[in-house]
Amino acid sequence: MNVRMDKRLIELLNQHGAQITWEQFRAAYAVRMQERYDDPKAVARRAREQKRLDAELEHYRKAMAAQ
Repeated sequence: MNVRMDKRLIELLNQHGAQITWEQFRAAYAVRMQERYDDPKAVARRAREQKRLDAELEHYRKAMAAQ
C-alpha cells in the first residue's frame, strides 16, 4: 500500500489514538526506507540493473568508436 505522507494523515492517526508527531512519523519512515534499501533482494536487483546499464553503456561506446 502506498500512502501519501502529509500532515493530515498524522492528524487522522492522532484522532484514532496513535499520538504521533510528524517528526516521529518521518523518523520511522526513514528507518523503514533504509530497511527496504538494505534488503538482500533489493541489493541484488540494483546490482543486476547496474550490470545491465554498464553493458549497455559499453555497447554504445563501442558503437561510437566504430564511427
